[in-house]
Amino acid sequence: MKTPFHVTLLSTMILSLWLVSGCAEQSTKGASKASPEATAAITNASDAIKAAKANDWIWRDTEKFLKQAQEAAASGDNAKAVKLADNIRRMMTAFMQAGKGSLDSAASDYVEDSA
Repeated sequence: MKTPFHVTLLSTMILSLWLVSGCAEQSTKGASKASPEATAAITNASDAIKAAKANDWIWRDTEKFLKQAQEAAASGDNAKAVKLADNIRRMMTAFMQAGKGSLDSAASDYVEDSA
């Protein structure tokens, strides 16, 4: 039995609309509220952490601060995210310059700023 043309056309239109609306909904679900500046700062901080980890020069709370920066950016608090991420990047730079022996003293300068 052959399906009438108008039924096939209607079915195709309904299926197409359903697929398009599903795809459009997916793209807005994961939308981030982070500004480009916050995203760049977090990326720079993450790169600095990776470089410090490669030398085993990372402080215990650094990744916690990175997570806080990511959460702030996701919630739209871009100023806080940039501040935290910049502090992380400066902290990692100071750690790498100071060397492994003085991580705690170098970290104390940045902990109060990051809170």
